[in-house]
This record gives sequence, structure tokens and C-alpha cells, in this order.
Amino acid sequence: MAYSLAVDEDNLGSLLTGDAALTDPQISLANELVELRKHIAENFAELPTNQVLGFIVSQLGGDGRTVARSWRMRTVGAEVDSPTTDPVDGPLMELALEAYPALLLPRDEELYPGMRWMLPINAVRVLLAHPKAQEFREAVLADSLLGSVFAEESEQPEARRQLFRSTGQGGSPQLSMLASTLISYAWRRLQGGPVNPGRFAAEVLLALQLARAAFTKKPEKTTARVAFAGVLLPPQTQFKVGPALMRAVTDKDREYAPESLRAQLTGTNPSGETTIINYDGDVLLEYRLNYRAKVVRSEELPGDWPSDMLPPPELAQMVTRLRFSLMLAVDRDSRAQLVQTWNYIEDPLSAGPNISWNDPRQGTGIMPMLLTQDEVAAWEKWYGRLTDPAAKLDLALSRILRAIAERREPSDVLIDSVIAWENVFGTQQGEPTFRVTMCIAKLLEENTEARAGLRDTLAKIYGLRSKVVHGNRNLKQEEYPLCFEAMEIAIRMIRTLAADRTDILALPDGARRSEKLLLDG
Repeated sequence: MAYSLAVDEDNLGSLLTGDAALTDPQISLANELVELRKHIAENFAELPTNQVLGFIVSQLGGDGRTVARSWRMRTVGAEVDSPTTDPVDGPLMELALEAYPALLLPRDEELYPGMRWMLPINAVRVLLAHPKAQEFREAVLADSLLGSVFAEESEQPEARRQLFRSTGQGGSPQLSMLASTLISYAWRRLQGGPVNPGRFAAEVLLALQLARAAFTKKPEKTTARVAFAGVLLPPQTQFKVGPALMRAVTDKDREYAPESLRAQLTGTNPSGETTIINYDGDVLLEYRLNYRAKVVRSEELPGDWPSDMLPPPELAQMVTRLRFSLMLAVDRDSRAQLVQTWNYIEDPLSAGPNISWNDPRQGTGIMPMLLTQDEVAAWEKWYGRLTDPAAKLDLALSRILRAIAERREPSDVLIDSVIAWENVFGTQQGEPTFRVTMCIAKLLEENTEARAGLRDTLAKIYGLRSKVVHGNRNLKQEEYPLCFEAMEIAIRMIRTLAADRTDILALPDGARRSEKLLLDG
């Protein structure tokens, strides 16, 4: 009703109670809407009111507009004009405005279980049947850039093509779905914030602009969001992570989280303070990446996914280093864990949201923590230490994180931890066990006696790892502590290198790192 009467939803109540003046067209339409609701209740009581109303308001009238938009035009007249003369922009904007009313009605969850991002059927019907849909398709085909991408597909298999995007998604280019795809993307972008027809139309045209630029040599940027569970930031706290931003999750961000993750965990620290975290994340990494797209014909399709059509490796590296640096920064009785829970990359050419997720409840136990400002400052500092351009320890970091957060079997913790040792100091030259254990002992202990004792422990762990890997026997329960000691040693190794021996980190491989440590001290 607020849309049809062309008023703000907040002001609707005062208008209907007479506290604010209505124009004659608004009074006439308001009376018609009241009568329509009565008619629905009397004649279609067995069906949900919104379902019936949605069907009615999305019907096309003789003026070429949907019923709902015709209502609005009676009260507001002309509303949004296309900001450009581009022949593609105009019909797309009109389609968006015609579908907009159908998007406002509450969804029937029985019709859309777990599919809240899908356009409602009434909006889809408008986009397929409206005369502007054909005008839009013809304009796209006539466009010098988009026409080559969305040209009608031939029935010949060899003429079929694949549309790749740098978000890691792909599919065949489908002109018939282009308008609904762009409109659906724009609607997702506006969820959780204020929305009106003008803003929605502008967002749709921005989606088209982003898609256009993706096929040129000057792509625009899109946004990736990676959410984490485990800790809370202090209020109003955020910090830069290279080109990205680390901040608290907002209600708008949570719109992208799967319903299955909408649960909480409560923890109490030794001081009796209680902290509640959300499994759908409380901390978020926001990263801007170039949005690129290309069409490849079937005979040119690569065997593997094109490497230039994947999210940048830097994003995964940042996630690994953020998780590890937090663990190094927080000194408490319980280990601080940052567990990736969901990620979303905005993609205007994706038919649905590009979301993937991991359930933090499947990993090992998390202790909820509210970080202090000092701990956040230490987190930033440790992250900087782990992002030296010359450091190549991501494999070691990821293996240790798996041992901490994912592995339930002690044998897996053991194997991952020793792999981390070898990633730092391993080499194919000489006897690797001796070299790796000597390097770690020399790195972590200062006097000869302590080094000898630690090396004996390291050699025992190495021998145990070999027996497990080669299937000689299963672990005995009394050997479990060695597995977790291997993990703690790996963490100490990274901490010491990042804090005190950046000269070793700067070297390109395990052979050179071990040589420098053993020969130069």
C-alpha cells in the first residue's frame, strides 16, 4: 500500500488514520485497496492473501504496465527517468520498475523453502511476459559489446559457449535470463537497507555497468565477503588488512548467511564473564577484486578452469594469515580461534548468490572471546609479520590451522604438524629428518643441553609419524600427547621465525632456510 500510494512506509499509518492529508487520487486508490483486500478474504480464503495479491498486482494492463505500477502512477505520475540514452539501459530500468512491486510482498516460505534469494514467481512472470523484455533482448543483441556475448545460441554443439567469471563461477550465456539475473543481483544488494523504486532502478543499472565492464580491458571491482566465527571485535573497531578491511558483521551481511548457521555459542572465561558468538559469523573480511568475464567457445574450452577466472590467491592467503596471526596475538588460557563460516562474492551475472559455507560446529571446540583493543593491535602486528612478501609459509600455516581447528584424530594432528615442520626446513638434500629436527632445536632453544633434549623429542615424534604414515601400526593412547606436542612445537616455530628471525623467513625455500640457520646461527 505504501508503494501504491507513493508514500514512505513510516508515514503510511498517519495517512490512513487521517493525521496527515491524502490527495484525492490517494484517497480513491486507498479505498480500492481496502475493498480488494476484503474481496480476497471473502473469495480466496483458502489461499494466502499475499499469494493472491501478488498474482493480481503483477498482471499486465492495457497500458503495458503491471496493475501495481499503474496504481502508483495514478498517485505519483512519472517517477524515474533513465539517466542515459543507452538503448539497453532504458528497457532494463523499466523492467526493474515493473517487477519491483512483486518483490515487496512477503515470501510464502512454503513455496520457497530455503530459497529466499530466488525472485518470486510473480516477478519472474513480469520479466518474461512484459513487452519491454523483448525490447531489452533486441537492444542487447544490437549492442557492440554485449551482442557478441549473448548472441543467440546455435543448435550446433560446436557453436556452444561457456561464460567464465573471475568469481570462480561459469555457465552458458543466456540472453533470456539476463534481465532477471541483473535484477535479482540488484535486489540482493539492497537487502537490509532502505529501498525505493528510484534506488532500485539505479542499482540495476549499476549491475549492468559492472557486467559490461567485465568484458573490457578495464574491469570494475566487485566485493567479496568472508565471515568468521570465534571472536568478537570491540565496539566500533575495524582495521585494514592490506587492501581489505576487517570489521564486525552487520545485520545486512547476515542476510547472506545460510539459515542452517543461525545459531549461537555461549562461553564463560575464568573470570566469570560470558561471551556469546554467532555461528554465522561476527567478524568479516571485506575485499575488493576485479570483476572479469569472458566467453569461450566449446572447441577452445580448457581442460581445467581458467586460472585467470578464479578469485585472486591473495584472498585465501589473507584468510590463512588472519587466522594464524590471531592465534599468535591472543595470550589466554584458551586458544583464540577464527573459523571461516561463509563467504559471498557479488556477481551480477550469477543466477543466484555465489555463496559457500562451512559449519564451525563440525570442527574442534571454540571458546567464544571478546577481544580487547590491545589484542586487536597485536593481531594487526602479527598479521603484518606473516605477510612479508618473501615469506612462503602458507602451507605450514594452513596445516597447523587444520591440526588445531579441524582434526579430531591425534594421528591427523601429528601428520599435519610434521608437514608444517618440513615446509619450513625440509629439503631433498641429505637426511631430511636430521636436518629438520636440528633446525627446529637450534631455533627454539639457546643452550646445547636444551637443544639436545628437544631434538630427542623431535626425533621421537618423527619416528612416530613414519610408523603411522607407513601403516606399521596404530597410535597408542599414551602416544597422543606427542601428537599435540608436535602441533605446539610447530606454532612455536612460526612464532619465533616471524618475531625474531625474519632473515630466515625471507629465504625462498626450506633448503636455504635450514642452511642459513645451521651454518650462520
